Amino acid sequence: MLLFLLMLTRKLSSSVLPLVVCAATAVTSVPTLTLLAPKCNGEMYQRDDDNVATVRNRLDVYESSTAPLIDYYSGCELLKEIDGDRDPQVVFDAIVSALGL
Repeated sequence: MLLFLLMLTRKLSSSVLPLVVCAATAVTSVPTLTLLAPKCNGEMYQRDDDNVATVRNRLDVYESSTAPLIDYYSGCELLKEIDGDRDPQVVFDAIVSALGL
């Protein structure tokens, strides 16, 4: 059996915030006005590919390369779909139930 977690990609890609990373500790943070990490004063930087356009492209590639597999496994009755656009505990409970645990 395979589980497929359904989520609204437009909600996911629009909720992505760019992050900055501390060069010293690799701790991530939402960008602020300062260029220093709040805990260690290490230099903060942002990856070039950390933006909404890149996330949308990754989601498009994922969807186009995964859709044929989803159709195949659905046809074999081996796929269970889980609505992932709900409260995390509800999603977790649905996964546990689908797995028969």
